[in-house]
Amino acid sequence: MIVVEETADRIVVKSPAKVNLFFEVLGQRPDGFHEIVTVIQEVSLFDTLTFELRVDPGIRLVCNDPLLNSGKENLVHRAARVFLERLGGIRGVTIHLDKGIPAGAGLGGGSGDAATAMVVLDRLLQAGLGAEELRRASAAVGSDCPFFVSGGTALCRGRGEIVEPLAFFPRYHFLLVRPRFEVSTGAVYRHMALRLRNRDKPVPVPLDELRSGDIERTRGALFNRLEEAAIELVPELSEVRESLDRCGLQHFRLTGSGSAFFGIFNTVTEAQATAGTIRQHFPDLPADLIPVEGGGAVPAGAKKA
Repeated sequence: MIVVEETADRIVVKSPAKVNLFFEVLGQRPDGFHEIVTVIQEVSLFDTLTFELRVDPGIRLVCNDPLLNSGKENLVHRAARVFLERLGGIRGVTIHLDKGIPAGAGLGGGSGDAATAMVVLDRLLQAGLGAEELRRASAAVGSDCPFFVSGGTALCRGRGEIVEPLAFFPRYHFLLVRPRFEVSTGAVYRHMALRLRNRDKPVPVPLDELRSGDIERTRGALFNRLEEAAIELVPELSEVRESLDRCGLQHFRLTGSGSAFFGIFNTVTEAQATAGTIRQHFPDLPADLIPVEGGGAVPAGAKKA
């Protein structure tokens, strides 16, 4: 989370997107969730949220995207409700959500915004819960939420709630290829059930390769167990995958359950050049091409929190 403006009763923050550098599914848990191990990297694509405390109780969420549910089912609304109820619901809050991260793309926008809501309310109300308690509270809202409490780069286990920050991780550049459609996470997990039964054994986490700083070693270590299942389930994803492969971009991987793919580069110039290559060969590809930086670039006048 990046703080843009802050007063005693108002905070404006930028909440980042993420990519999964590594994503393995170990099996289904008794609670219905899946046991996973993943390496998550924060990237410099942001939603902007403004939080204003009110004297009267209650939550008012306003979003610039008319297609996004702003009611109680919205993850931001749910996270704020869980947090305020924990403190007795004495104060209320108005939240303005300006979306910059596409929904249903595997980029973690909703989960990141929900975690940000808890972190900001903890700060505004001076509750002093601390990172570990905020991770536990946010896990009740979404499996990716605990990662976003601290962001950066982390190894996450369980259903995502066990977070091990990875310090001194190399800064990479990425090109996001985001198709203009959403993919259902639940549908992808259901579709891959047979694949889990037929798998020999899980892929070990290639931490040394991912943080080597050697771009070719890093590209070779990128992995997502959900990718093949998602491509089988959503034919449009197969078209995007084939387009990338025909451009020589076999190292691109799906993030989360999709729909976005990402590639990793040493410099933003290389990422931008690759975007140009994709457009040259596939000018009608129904996808947005977005260069971003790993770890999050702090805008002028802002500060990481």
